[in-house]
Amino acid sequence: MRDKDPDVVGVSCLTPIAQRAFRVATIAKDHSPGCTVVFGGPHATALPEDTLEHPKIDLVIVGEGEMTFRDLILALKKGDDVSSVNGIYYKDGNIVRKTAPRPPISDLDILPIPDRTLLPTFKNNLRIRPPYPMGSPCTPVMFSRGCPYGCSFCQPLLRRIFGNKVRFRSPVRAVDELEYLIDEFRVRYIWFSDDTLTVNRGWAESLCHEIIRRRLHKRFKWFAQTRVNLFDPYIAKLMKEAGCIYVAFGVESGSQKILDKVLNKGIKTDQARQAFRVCHDVGLLTEAALIVGCPEDSRATIGETIRIVGEIRPDVVDVHYLTPMPGSALYEQLRTRLAYSGAWDSLDRYKPGAIELDGLTKQDLEQLYREIFRNFHRYKSIRKSVISWLKYSLNSALTYGFKRGVRTFVWAVLNRDPLNPTLFLQENWRLGGLFRLFLLPLFVVQKLRRRSKAT
Repeated sequence: MRDKDPDVVGVSCLTPIAQRAFRVATIAKDHSPGCTVVFGGPHATALPEDTLEHPKIDLVIVGEGEMTFRDLILALKKGDDVSSVNGIYYKDGNIVRKTAPRPPISDLDILPIPDRTLLPTFKNNLRIRPPYPMGSPCTPVMFSRGCPYGCSFCQPLLRRIFGNKVRFRSPVRAVDELEYLIDEFRVRYIWFSDDTLTVNRGWAESLCHEIIRRRLHKRFKWFAQTRVNLFDPYIAKLMKEAGCIYVAFGVESGSQKILDKVLNKGIKTDQARQAFRVCHDVGLLTEAALIVGCPEDSRATIGETIRIVGEIRPDVVDVHYLTPMPGSALYEQLRTRLAYSGAWDSLDRYKPGAIELDGLTKQDLEQLYREIFRNFHRYKSIRKSVISWLKYSLNSALTYGFKRGVRTFVWAVLNRDPLNPTLFLQENWRLGGLFRLFLLPLFVVQKLRRRSKAT
């Protein structure tokens, strides 16, 4: 702030980090009192008037921000009244006013590939090992916006941000960005962060075929997330052929009652079993995202979740406590039962007690949470761990160095608390450090031998 003294400061705000975002607004005004502070993102879209109660925040952009922010900058530059900019909330004295809503961008291909060189920390972040079984350099991309489903922990906020219709960048433009990342930044692992990659089957197939046509599947590996009811052997094989090595599914619960009555998930537990069976048959690594602490949850329903983990046998489990976020149907339904103290950062999906449950204490919930991980480790035999880690090591051996392998092994052995939000994903791969410790030097020696023979 001291160096730039900007005219406009834009802050993206999610609920768990809202307090820090508000602190950024205060710092901005302290150093540049004349600047315009603009907030956007999920929290600001869900609670625009509440966000503008902060004395250091001037405007809120709701929904997609690209075109709105551009128009806002142009209006401020010309000295025009911001009321002419659609898609914002702003202060008019002590009154909060809103302008006409802005429709979602109909053609995502009009947006340019993001210029990562404008992010000072981008290249450093590429070297950070992601908290899932992929190597580095790794970075996310997003090719679609929106979701047609009605999960109560997401909707209707997702529709407020992205609209009612799911939109896609063309497969050619999407793969252009992949090729740019591979060529310009030597990225070797990419997270497709789309909410549901296979929601449009034809588009997903075209994306995979375009990756294969350009032979990029030989230059990078990728990870995607989708729904268990939108996955079958054909798309699994095609994704793997195109370079996918890891798929995450929102299983959420092993209780059909919780899935239907509380989460409005729109899936069946048998569909989860089938999707994971397909991945195991094809050879894709898997993740199961789970939620505990729902209204109506009991020892019996969470017991069903514990059992399904043993049945579907994921390579990674990602377990959250139910934490209703502003803008979701669950938040409106459970507002009177929220146990947070007024600070948004207390809504933490890795800490129990966001809502008060009938029949389950906070200690009961923690015990059941741990039991999910204990059951997870029961079925992960050494043989299965060896097989999955051999697959992972073959994909990442040339990316990691020997020292990194040693550090990972020591770290994985010493940190075994599954309740720690940054440790439990790696804890699932604890044996992998040992395998990598021995395999990586072997791969390096083999590579050196091949080079010496070639010369």
